[in-house]
Amino acid sequence: MDAIYQSAGTTASTPRIDRRDALRKTCRVRAFLDIGGQLQLVGKTLDLSHNGISLLLPQALQQGCVGNLRFSIYVNGNLELIRARVEVSNCVFLSMDVRVGFRFVELDPSSKRTLGVLMR
Repeated sequence: MDAIYQSAGTTASTPRIDRRDALRKTCRVRAFLDIGGQLQLVGKTLDLSHNGISLLLPQALQQGCVGNLRFSIYVNGNLELIRARVEVSNCVFLSMDVRVGFRFVELDPSSKRTLGVLMR
């Protein structure tokens, strides 16, 4: 399933194709993003997969930007903390926010297990 998204660095005439190669699940929770200790953003998750996540954020981020993401989610009745190192893959400008797609660069073992259970 292909969807056309406009990356932060492209124009309307040169769309970036975001190929989602994994099953995604809807997930709507608050997430905290830290970019190098200099920029902290609070956003809302939209969907996630084994490979990545998309968030609504108050501002765009440059493609390739790397940061630390954390959010909590209920899995089998337990509140689980997910921590991941993420990289920006694309940005889509919406009316009030920016939808930012991230690729997981590194997941700690417990976060990887939690995502595995959640994605079943």
